[in-house]
Amino acid sequence: MKDKQIALQIDGPLFGLFRNTKNLMSFPFFPMEKETVTSLPVYDDGRVRIEVEGNKYGIATYTDKHLLIYFISILREKMARGEPVSSTLRFTASDVYTAMHQSYGGSAGQRLKRGLRRLKGTTIYTNLRVTVGDEVISADKGVSWINDYDHNVVTTATGAEKSRCVEVELSRWFFNLICSAPNVFTYSSEFFSLSPLEKRLYEIARAHCPDSGQWAINLDRLRCRVGSDSDLKRFKLNISTISATGSLPEYSLRVIDMRHVGRTGPGIDDADPPVPNRAPLKFLAVVFWHREVPSMSLAAVGTGDDELDGMPPVLDQVPERPHQGAGSAQNLSKYTSPGRGRKANPPGKSLPVQAEIPFSLPPAADDSQESEILAVTT
Repeated sequence: MKDKQIALQIDGPLFGLFRNTKNLMSFPFFPMEKETVTSLPVYDDGRVRIEVEGNKYGIATYTDKHLLIYFISILREKMARGEPVSSTLRFTASDVYTAMHQSYGGSAGQRLKRGLRRLKGTTIYTNLRVTVGDEVISADKGVSWINDYDHNVVTTATGAEKSRCVEVELSRWFFNLICSAPNVFTYSSEFFSLSPLEKRLYEIARAHCPDSGQWAINLDRLRCRVGSDSDLKRFKLNISTISATGSLPEYSLRVIDMRHVGRTGPGIDDADPPVPNRAPLKFLAVVFWHREVPSMSLAAVGTGDDELDGMPPVLDQVPERPHQGAGSAQNLSKYTSPGRGRKANPPGKSLPVQAEIPFSLPPAADDSQESEILAVTT
């Protein structure tokens, strides 16, 4: 067995940066909490619908997602080098943990086995579809992240088990999603040192915020996109704390009151509410922008690919702050809608969505194909 394991071809170690596809960075496929859960709340934004269920061992956790990121990175690195790829990957556990700047020892082997068990036992139902050539691969009937795995170990002279090689067979849907996605983004080297919420915010910013601009989203919609189970008030507080500390690599973010948008005049601070009372949560949005951009432009909110559908209409005229001693009653009933408040699709009308722009995967890429693949890796 030992000779057989040594003879196995190992995929790795990973030499470049970690990578992921836009869809897996954008949407909530994994729970934020560490406790074992057997299902997630259904995510449905009117366009994309995702259901995640597990067995008695629970669904795959956000830590388990790190393994999937490693698989994606290995495959995309091989594609960039022009090497053929397969849905079966072989790697050493130490390579994975080293790449994530973590030590492999103690109970790490048992954690790895439990993670592989959860990845196999998790079932995803989604209208995100993968197209490879003329073939459309759907997950409507349920797919798993991996079909099978084999964790090969040897017993040392002291009776301890030592990991030699891990062999994983990726599901057909997941493998083709990796290989057919043109929108693949690299991760910052600081990613694995972030908190779970910071990781999700970083992934969403990386997938949606252009390097030369900014991107905004409704606060409640962001909470659903993150996959947080916190109430909206607590979520807003957590976002504001991260904003104040500037702990996200490469990106800045700020919670803004949408009633500022369209207001003119000097001296308006986008962090302060335009009325004396605390801003209602329904009016709040979160703006992300790349650190290379000098500052966030309030005037640009809502003019790009921002996700502000479902927000209340914006005030036509923002009331000025009352004089000292004046009551808090204000006439806030006059609204005009600049196109917000619309739903993308009526409830129950979720449409199948292609999981990126498809292209056929060559078994081995030549120099020109390698350039084409690298050109779409941001």
